[in-house]
Amino acid sequence: MSPYQKMYFIFAVFFISTAILLFVIHFISETFPSVISTTSFAMAVMCFSLSYLYPKFQSNPEKMRNIRNKVIPVTIILAVILSMFKWLMIELGIIYLSIPQFIQILIALMICTVFISFVLFEKYQTGRED
Repeated sequence: MSPYQKMYFIFAVFFISTAILLFVIHFISETFPSVISTTSFAMAVMCFSLSYLYPKFQSNPEKMRNIRNKVIPVTIILAVILSMFKWLMIELGIIYLSIPQFIQILIALMICTVFISFVLFEKYQTGRED
């Protein structure tokens, strides 16, 4: 395990523990999770993904470019779909969110979507090469 991979993993553990602690605090106090809690969760997903992807992208930079070119359009399409789905849920009265809450959840979902897409596309591309 390379030093950068260890660093990403350590940061991921820190962020996920922070997010869990903050989500528990918000659950106990019956309030909507703060920006820092949702962002901490998104950063944990990002760090876990980078911990997994770092050695694979270091060994083959061309593969990283190909995956990046495939991930960007998928992420944009998913972002539009998620935004429309959340807007529809708000309009129908299924969930009640203020604009700042909507934006904070959207940002966290975008970060998670980008990095989970990277992992899935990398796994799919590796599976096709074998």
